[in-house]
Formats: sequence, C-alpha cells, structure tokens
Amino acid sequence: MLPLANAKIHRACSDGVRCAPWRAAICSAGSRQPLLALSVALTILTCLTARAFGYQEPKPTALTPDQQAIIARIGNSARADNIAYANAPGEVISNEVSLPFRDGKFITLVRENSALQSDGSITWVGAVKETGERAVLMVWGDALLTGYFAYKGTIFSVESLGGGVQVIAELGREQQLQDHPTPPGPRDSIPESGELAAPRTPPPEPAVSPFPDTVRQALEAKKITIDIMILYTPNVAKHYLRDPQDLLALAIEEFNQTLRNSDLGNITLRLVYTQRIDYDASKEDQFTQLYTMVDGLGPFKDVRKLRDEKRADIVGLIIDNPKGCGLSTRVRPDSDEAFFVVHHACATITMSITHEIGHILGIRHDRFIDESNEPFPYGHGYVNDAKWRDIMSYNAGCGGCPRIPYWSNPRVKYKGEPTGTPAADGARVILELAERVSKFR
Repeated sequence: MLPLANAKIHRACSDGVRCAPWRAAICSAGSRQPLLALSVALTILTCLTARAFGYQEPKPTALTPDQQAIIARIGNSARADNIAYANAPGEVISNEVSLPFRDGKFITLVRENSALQSDGSITWVGAVKETGERAVLMVWGDALLTGYFAYKGTIFSVESLGGGVQVIAELGREQQLQDHPTPPGPRDSIPESGELAAPRTPPPEPAVSPFPDTVRQALEAKKITIDIMILYTPNVAKHYLRDPQDLLALAIEEFNQTLRNSDLGNITLRLVYTQRIDYDASKEDQFTQLYTMVDGLGPFKDVRKLRDEKRADIVGLIIDNPKGCGLSTRVRPDSDEAFFVVHHACATITMSITHEIGHILGIRHDRFIDESNEPFPYGHGYVNDAKWRDIMSYNAGCGGCPRIPYWSNPRVKYKGEPTGTPAADGARVILELAERVSKFR
C-alpha cells in the first residue's frame, strides 16, 4: 500500500488542481443524468491525474508499483443495456476503463453490466480484457472511484486519494486460497475440500421433486430485504487509505448483482451498519475468531446488543488472516448463529462474502466435495465440466475453472448453458428461505 508520506505528496499534487468547477459540473449532471455523470467523472479523472503526474501521450508515465495512479480513460461509449437503465434513453456509460500498470503497461477493463444505486453511486462490473478475470468498481458523483480487479491471480484494490487521484495496491495472490480454512476441530459443519489438477467425473444426483411454477412465481412476487452489519479489524483498515466502508458497500452490491443475474431481483441485501472493532485476528485461526464473535467474548461483548439496535439479520467480520477466504457457522443456521468471517482480500472478486451468506441462506457446496442432502437435496452449488462453477462451488471438481457470479439455477443460462440442475438449485433455496433470514431481527 502507498506509504502515508507518499499519499500526502500525491494529495498535495492533486490539491494544486482547481477542482470546484468540475465537481459542480458532475453534481449538476448527476442530478439529471447519472450515467452521463459517470462518463464525465471518468473523463475528468484522466485530465486530473494526467496533470498531477505529468502524463503525456503516447508514452504513459511509468510509476512504481506502490505509486500507481489510476488514469481512467473512456473507451467506446454506448447506451446502457441492462434493465436498470431501460428507462434512461440517451444516457451513456463507459464500456472500457484503462489503468496504468507496471513498466508503462495499461490494463483495460471491459464493462459487462452496471447499476445505479439509491445513493447516487454507480457500480461497474466487468473483466480484464487480457485475461478475463473479474473487476468490480464503484463511482460516486464527486468522481471518487473504488473497487477491485484481479490480474494473473493477484487481486488489486483501487482507491481514491481525493482530488481525482487514485491508487492501485496489490492485496496478494488470494485467489489461491481455499474458500474455507482447514477445520481444527469438530465444531465446523462445512467439510474440508481438496484441490485437483483435472476435472472429476460428476457425482450422481438424487431425484428431486419439481419446483412448481406457481410456487416459484409466488415467491418471486415477494419483495424481501435482508439487513447485514459488518465489522472490520484495525489490521484490515491498514490495507486501505480510506475507511473500508465504500469497499464493503461494493461487496454488498456485488451480492445483489448475483441475485439479479439469477432472476432473484426481488431479494436485496442491505448494509445497515459498519464499524471498526479493536480485535487482532492475525493470532488465532478463523474458527476461533468466528466463535469469539458468536459467543460475544472480549471486544465482541456488545455485538449482539448492537445487532439488535441495528436490526441486522446477519453479522459479518472482515479480518486480515489469509489462512482461508472465509467461514460461516454452518449451513442454514438459526438466528443466533447467523455470523461469518471473511479475509479482506477475498471480500469481493472471489465473492467470499456472497459465498458465506449463501451458507447462511441454506446452500451447500457442489457435490464433488459435499454430497449431503441436508437440509435440501437440491441445495447445492453447480460445476459445469471444466468451463466454470457457480458461487457455492469449489474448483476441485473442474480442475481450477473460474467462478461466475451466478447461483445454481436450472432456469437461468450462462453463455447459453444452464447454471444448474433440479438437484443443484441454490436459487430455489434462496427463494424459499430469504424471508426466513430477513426476519432474524
């Protein structure tokens, strides 16, 4: 991460640019045409960072790895093509964002979808053009940009320093981590997995009663909101220049995007509270950390009271402990155990917050590593040969294939192929149990 001294230098450079006029322009545009404001904001980021760092075409300024500033350059613009903007004719949004990388190299992110949020921010989801790895960004009306992208197995964070200047920081090769750490004892209900070099033969699936259309449609007609409270440790905060709240909000929006991808748009996860908690999560294993929080020990003694005050259905803790990506108490826990922990670098991109909430909702892993039919014979993740796997699946069954932001669902396709089967239908579980979880508090 950029040292504080360097951050102050960068901030001083950006403060030398007269920002008031362009901020006013973006706010004005944002009130009328939010997507146009995004294009304006990203264009202005180009100008500001170019002036701050002496950027000149055609050769980009070569920055050190710890001093990489984002120069967001607008590629081809096009009308937004997702449902959220169906009633916004004429508005445009960037299809591509280019980021200066090491040794003068640029990394181009290509937009796949985007969504306007109630607070005026816009989430931008895409992939690295060169490698196909995921990227998730959030742009605010005043040109602040935060997010993550993965490049060749390494996850990078993107943060604003203010004044239009951004930095990129390497968070580590966290994509190599297991979804869950190895259990130290019998308290964990989520089985350990193994890693394989080649795809496995699909395990047999049980016969499952059909999901009646009338029942499904009735569930889809319900508007359900699940509230979540997320705590984070001081060691996590050290990895980010600003408060991690924006990046946590981005992880929540990523969860909501997976719901929309899987025809579950009637369900929403809402971040109701975030707080830094004085706890060192680097000393113990993730199981101990999880149950220290669940049992209300030490600095967590008031967490249940706080949860009741905020009416949070689910509580999460973001830690700096790369022994695994995360852990929830069990599959389909009761209200008193609706807790999870996640290593900060896995919060998004690898979709670990989403994965752990999936367990709380009642979904198990894919059958390659977990053949249990409890609590539902259809409540499993799905692996499509060696092509891809859904949110709840490990890479063991497919020899390391990528995870896609979809829940298993035989009624929804990804690249022309179903994302599940009748016996791998996590979307059905979510439809059936989301209301249950939304009533925890």
